[in-house]
Amino acid sequence: MQRPKQHETDSQGEAQMRAIFAPLGWTVEEVTQDYGIDFEIEIFRDHQSTGMSFKVQLKSSTATRFSVSRRFISQSLKKRNAVRLCHEVQEPTAILHADVKSGKTYWLAPQLERETVRRLLTDKGKGTVTFRIPVVNELPQSLQGMIGALAQAQRLLATRVLIDTTAPDFVSSVKGRVETAQLADNLQDKQDMLRLEQARQLMTNKQHAEALRVVRAVSASPLSSVECRFWALERSLNIEFALLTRAGKGEEWPEAFLRTSRAMRSLVRRGPQPFRFFSLIVRKAAELNMLIERDFGLFLNWRANMQDGDPLWRLQLEFLRTQVFRKLVAKYNQCVRLIQIGANYSHRAFLPEAMTRVARITAPLILRLRQEEMIDIAQQYAASVFQICRLSAMIASRIGNERCVVDAALAAIMVMKTRDDEPCQWAKSVINQIKDVEIRTDGEHLVEVYLEQLTQEPDREPEDREAVLRQIYGNMARALGIDISNPNHPLAAIVRRGLDDLNPERVLRNCEHIFISFAGSPILSPVNILSNQLQLQSIRPKIIHCDLYNHAVPGTTLDEAYSVFQANYCKLCSDCGPRASEWKWTEDWQEEFNKQHAEFYRRFQESGPSREGRF
Repeated sequence: MQRPKQHETDSQGEAQMRAIFAPLGWTVEEVTQDYGIDFEIEIFRDHQSTGMSFKVQLKSSTATRFSVSRRFISQSLKKRNAVRLCHEVQEPTAILHADVKSGKTYWLAPQLERETVRRLLTDKGKGTVTFRIPVVNELPQSLQGMIGALAQAQRLLATRVLIDTTAPDFVSSVKGRVETAQLADNLQDKQDMLRLEQARQLMTNKQHAEALRVVRAVSASPLSSVECRFWALERSLNIEFALLTRAGKGEEWPEAFLRTSRAMRSLVRRGPQPFRFFSLIVRKAAELNMLIERDFGLFLNWRANMQDGDPLWRLQLEFLRTQVFRKLVAKYNQCVRLIQIGANYSHRAFLPEAMTRVARITAPLILRLRQEEMIDIAQQYAASVFQICRLSAMIASRIGNERCVVDAALAAIMVMKTRDDEPCQWAKSVINQIKDVEIRTDGEHLVEVYLEQLTQEPDREPEDREAVLRQIYGNMARALGIDISNPNHPLAAIVRRGLDDLNPERVLRNCEHIFISFAGSPILSPVNILSNQLQLQSIRPKIIHCDLYNHAVPGTTLDEAYSVFQANYCKLCSDCGPRASEWKWTEDWQEEFNKQHAEFYRRFQESGPSREGRF
C-alpha cells in the first residue's frame, strides 16, 4: 500500500520541528487523544524544567502560501480546531508551520490574535479560519519572541480565570491565604494600567474628551500608586494636545504642556530615580516648547510688519527675537545634554518617550529657520533631532516598546524636507521591522499621512482658514506676553475681540447693501498699538454701513454694532435682502469690495455720521 504524500510531508515537518527543540533540551511529546492538538512541548533551561509547557498544532507543507509582500504566511485551520486552540485549552498554545521545501519553521500564538478570537466566538458556523503568520517568526531565530508570546498567553489565561470568578468566590479563595492589603494595591495597579490602555484606545477612536476623563481619574486617585499617576499625567499630554488642536486652541498647548510637566516633576520629587530623570527631561522639553512657540510668534509678527509696519516696532521686534533665540538655543542644548546622559544611563530603557518629546517639539523651530532662509542652521538642528530619534527608536526597540518606535519615526519625518531625505527612508525601515501587525499598520498609515502633508502645495488654502488665522494671531499675541486665554487680562480681551471679528460673514450675508469699515483710535491707545503690532485690523471698533441709504452705526464689536444697526434700520427696510446662498466672505472679495466703495468711504470720512446715523 502506497503511503499518502501528506503523511510523508507531515513526517518531514515533525522531524524539522524536533530538530529545533531537541538541541535546547525541550521535550516534545505526541498527543493522540485531543483533536486540534498534535504535540505538547515542555520548556527546560540548563536541564531543569521551567514548569512551563505549551500545546502545538503542527502544519507541514511543500507549497507554503506567502502573501504578495512575502511578509506573512496564510495558514488555514478547521474552525473547531481553531476554537480549541484559541479559547478552550487552558494552557498556552502555538501553531507551527513547517515549510519542508525550504526547511524553515514559523510560529504563531493564536490565543493572542484578538480579532480572530472575537470572530471565532461570535461566528457559530462551520468551515475554516485563516491565520496570518509573520515570516519574522522563524525558528530558532525568533525563539525568545515565541517564549515571550507564550508567557503573555499564560497571563491572558490567568486573567480569564480571574474575570470568570465571582467577587465573593475570589475573596473567599484568598481570605487568610494572601495579604489582602498587598493584593488590593497590586490589583489597583493593574486596574489603573488597564484604564490607561482604555484611554489609548479611546484616543485611537478620536474620543479625546472621554480619554482625558479616564487618565485624569487615575492621576487624581488617592488609591493609585505614584507610578500609575505619573504615567496617567504623561498620557494626558498627547490627549490635551489633540483636544486643543481640534478645538482651534493650539496656542494654549505650550502652557498646558508646562503645567502638566510641572505636575509630573512634583509628583515624583521624592520618588524612584528613573521617574525623576524622565520628568526632568519632560519639564525641560516643556520649557523649550514655550520658547520655540514664542520665537515662532515673534517671527510671524516680524514678517507681518516687514513692509508697512512701524519702523520703531520692527526694531523692537528684532531685539526681542534675538533675546528669545539665545534662550532657546541654551534650553535646547540643555535638553541634548540630558539626552546624552540618558544614553548611558543604567535605566535608559525608561526614557525613549521623553527623548522623543524633545525631538517632536523642535520641528516648528526648524520650519521657522527654513522660512527665514537660515538653511545651514536649520540643517544642523534637523540632523541633531534625527540623532535623537534614532537613539529613542533603538532603545524602544530593544525593550519592545513598538509604539514609541513609531513616535520616533514620525518625529524624524517632521524635520525632513523631501521624501528622499535620509530620515524618511530610515523611518520607513524601522516601522517595517515592527512585529506587532496593528502597530506596524498604524505606523505605515501615519507615515503616508505625514508625507502627503509634506508634499502639499505650499500655497494651498487650508480647509479652515479662520482657525489657522486664529492660531497664528494667538501665537503672535502670546509672543508679546499676552495670554489670550486669561479672562481677566485687559489686552487679552482686546485680542479676543479682534479674533472673534476676523470673519464678518455672519453680518455681511444678511444684506447685500451692508459693508464694514474700521474706526480710528488715538495713536497711543492700547487698541491702536495692538492693532499695529499684530497687524490685526479687526481689533479696532467697527462701523456698519448701508451703501443704499447711507446709514452708519459704530460699535466696539461687530455683533454690538450690527445689533443696533439691525434694530434701527434693517427691520424697517423693504430693500433689505440677503446675499446669494452660495456667497462666502473671503479676503479677495473684501479687497475688491473696498475698491468699489472707495468713493463712498471717502465721503463718509469727510462728513461723518449724523445723530440719526446718516451722512
